[in-house]
Amino acid sequence: MKSRARNEGEKLERRQAILEAGLRLWNETSYGDFTMSAVAEKAGVVKGTLYLYFETKEQLFLALISDLLAGYFDEADARLEEGGRWSKSRVVQVLSDAFAGRDAFTRMLTVLGNICEHNVSYEQLVAFKRLTLERFTRTAGLLRKRLPFLRADAALRLVMQLGALAAGLAQVSYPSPLLDKVLELPDLRVMRVDLQAEFAAATAAIVAGMEKAR
Repeated sequence: MKSRARNEGEKLERRQAILEAGLRLWNETSYGDFTMSAVAEKAGVVKGTLYLYFETKEQLFLALISDLLAGYFDEADARLEEGGRWSKSRVVQVLSDAFAGRDAFTRMLTVLGNICEHNVSYEQLVAFKRLTLERFTRTAGLLRKRLPFLRADAALRLVMQLGALAAGLAQVSYPSPLLDKVLELPDLRVMRVDLQAEFAAATAAIVAGMEKAR
């Protein structure tokens, strides 16, 4: 069992270790089965220590999704800043490709509503929403450079719409074991959703519509 963190540096390290343990657990289980006791065990701390950093499971999830959200936008923004010739299709590809290998993030989108509505403080939720808006605004600025027909307000609206699109697609991209079995039936396979592919198709349609309506 780890000793108690004594200074700010050690506290930051302990917090990061807890988040990493939480992410490992999330990759192994469902939201319903995700418990603070299991996180504490994975992090090698007593549950009382865990509660010094995160008072509820939802607070821990909010911190996790903040990190995962930043990871997605870091990749998308870096690619949007690359040189070369740009087209609508290249922009769409960048935004959809940034989801590749981010299963933990897209799965977490399925429970975001539960996280934001329960057991987090007003201050924590304000901080999360401000972080989200900051990332949306930065990406919107980069999109304006790659899609010159977008006005500033339209670019931000586009990023917000795409965020809602990703969250909605996530809800149907991770079927329950029973539904997964149902969707294996030959006549129902068409209802299976690939988040990345559907996100790309829908984003292309939205961008084309915004260009036409300018």
